[in-house]
Amino acid sequence: MAVALDMGESLCLAPYPDSRRPQTIQERLGKLGLQGADMMREQLGAFQKAEVAKWAAVIKSANIKLE
Repeated sequence: MAVALDMGESLCLAPYPDSRRPQTIQERLGKLGLQGADMMREQLGAFQKAEVAKWAAVIKSANIKLE
C-alpha cells in the first residue's frame, strides 16, 4: 500500500529511498550507546511530547530546580 508523503517528508527521505540511515551513522550512534530509529515527522513529534512529559514528571517529583 502506498502512502502519500508531504513535501517535507519527501525531501527528508529523498537521499535514502528505503528510509534507512547510512550505516556509518548507525555505527557512530552505537559507539555512544545509542540506537537510531527511523520515524516520520508525526512519530517524532509524539515521541518528543511523551519524553518531555515523562522527564517533567521526574524533575517535578524530585523537586529539581535550575540553578
